[in-house]
Amino acid sequence: MFSISEVIDLAVRIEENAEKYYLEAAEKMADSTLSKLLLQLAEQEREHVAWFLRLKEETAAKGVQDLAEDEAGGLQQFLGDQKFSLGDTDLSRLQSIDDILAVAIEFEQDTILFYSMLGSFIETAATSEALEKIIAEEERHIELLEEHRSGK
Repeated sequence: MFSISEVIDLAVRIEENAEKYYLEAAEKMADSTLSKLLLQLAEQEREHVAWFLRLKEETAAKGVQDLAEDEAGGLQQFLGDQKFSLGDTDLSRLQSIDDILAVAIEFEQDTILFYSMLGSFIETAATSEALEKIIAEEERHIELLEEHRSGK
């Protein structure tokens, strides 16, 4: 069974890994426009980390501990097929800018799926709205990354 804290910790790791990936990718870009974009995305991921850490504090203060058994089972089933660790991606092994962007896009898509599932467990309107804002930002990340792929 997952605790709320563990789920939030996973969201924090997802965002931290995305931030790290974008920072490393920005360093490798000869195109200053793309490098600036990746740095902006990294900053947004850092802001998402801060939001999730605040959420963790709020849930702890309210005494919220575990997900319901059916919620935990659904989350476990979902997580079984997902790969949320961009930390394992070796940028030096990627052949082109398009490869770097494709990995980022895939990761953002997986993140949106995870946050959408996480949203089904949120009970307060304010928290739900904030998570929806993060999902919208992640969707915008995909749009921006797609704009920089070849042939777009």
